[in-house]
Amino acid sequence: MPPAAQQYAGTAQAYPGVAQAYPYQAVPAYDPMNPYGAFAPARATGNGFSIAAIVLGCVAVLFLPIVFGPAAIILASVGKSRGERRSTVALSVAGGGMTLGFIVGVLVAVLM
Repeated sequence: MPPAAQQYAGTAQAYPGVAQAYPYQAVPAYDPMNPYGAFAPARATGNGFSIAAIVLGCVAVLFLPIVFGPAAIILASVGKSRGERRSTVALSVAGGGMTLGFIVGVLVAVLM
């Protein structure tokens, strides 16, 4: 047996000289919904930040839009960074609620 063949005689490597990426576990299966494989960030399982942002955006229409509007936008942004499913809706409601709250406040101040 040549010396190069003796070197790899007892190993179970598929290709000599190439180390396995996962030496003690199976290679993760390909998931067509996750093109980044095992290294993609995990999506959040809940929608807590998004729901809180939607509620604050609705409250901002009638009460203190200068306080509740930015709080809703911040919560929606946190939800977006965590990958929550309803974060885009929450961001829209937060911005719209704050804007509509300012408009309602100006109309009330002018008409009274």
